[in-house]
Amino acid sequence: ELFKLVIRDGTDALYRVQPAFLRLAQEPARGSFEALRKAVPSSASVFIADIQQPLDRIRLTSVLRHARLHGAPHTSGLHLLTDIQVKPLGSVHPDVLVLPRELPLEIGVQRFPTIWWNDRYAAYATRSSIGSAIAPPPRPAGDFSIRLADVQVANDRVSFTATFLDRAADQWTGQDWLVIEMEKTPWAWLARLEEEGHVLEGALWFAGQAIPVTTVITKSYEFNALAGNLAVRNEASDLVPISASGDGLTPGIWSLAVRLQHEYLQAAIIPLIEVAISESGKVAYTVYPGPREAAVKPCPERVRDTDSCRKLTLNSQTPPAN
Repeated sequence: ELFKLVIRDGTDALYRVQPAFLRLAQEPARGSFEALRKAVPSSASVFIADIQQPLDRIRLTSVLRHARLHGAPHTSGLHLLTDIQVKPLGSVHPDVLVLPRELPLEIGVQRFPTIWWNDRYAAYATRSSIGSAIAPPPRPAGDFSIRLADVQVANDRVSFTATFLDRAADQWTGQDWLVIEMEKTPWAWLARLEEEGHVLEGALWFAGQAIPVTTVITKSYEFNALAGNLAVRNEASDLVPISASGDGLTPGIWSLAVRLQHEYLQAAIIPLIEVAISESGKVAYTVYPGPREAAVKPCPERVRDTDSCRKLTLNSQTPPAN
């Protein structure tokens, strides 16, 4: 009475969940998708970020179909039995945010209580009346951190000193800078991912100045968002333009971030400064608080060489290939 067999072949079986299952009094496992369904009331509006994995798209939208879904996931062509409606966010202020845990671009999300999480995703309640708060997922130890100091804004430019502290010199191979488009929402979240879902494609790209070393590196910079320029001070205190690709920024919300790489893949990304450009062309810079940290992802098998991921190469002359 809990499940009804729909179809079976030599390998798999598909079952339909029956109402009796939904009426079970037993509490689901904390990180299960059924626990997410119970944590979100039917009256809630839910924003689901761009989920790249098709199976996860089906899982998340299926368990939350009792709520009003907004965001990027589309299940057409994936979900054979049910047409699950996911509307654009528009001007809706969602009650619940469901976001991947993989990318540390959740500066604005941190102030919201966590109501569910598993090893890949987390759900946050933007309204106190929605869900029950639980202990948030553990934050990984920061393998690489950046602290900004001497921040000054003048003439549409922001100047700052960045101190890089590297605790994972054998886990990354190169560094660059990205300017990432952010959602125009009360929380900070990236607007789009590259197709594979784990490499960000920035509106602006700048070559890096850091290489993997187990020492502290300090550099001084000046960033002009409207012109699309980033410059670094040399030993003579002269500003030297950094190799770049892309044009000046248009009105919107952006984030200047440092990225670490495994050759051509993303190892870590650390947003440092929010850039808000109005329709009139006025620019405002906001430094994200505290030292910014990130855990460096393990080197993927497909880019390992005989010396593991320890090649100290610096991708500083040309933009990374998509």
